[in-house]
Amino acid sequence: MFRHRIDRRVSQGLSKGCITVVNPLDFARLERHIRSRKPSIPIPGETFNAYGKVMVR
Repeated sequence: MFRHRIDRRVSQGLSKGCITVVNPLDFARLERHIRSRKPSIPIPGETFNAYGKVMVR
């Protein structure tokens, strides 16, 4: 199982294990949507929950 973060694009646009959103407005909209609900997915071995899962094919 891989753990990823969703981040705004950094200066060079490089991503090391992160899902990068290029457009700041798109990032803000996605972040608002994700955080509109409480994190409810248990993470094995952790004391906190995740907001959701991203399936990459």
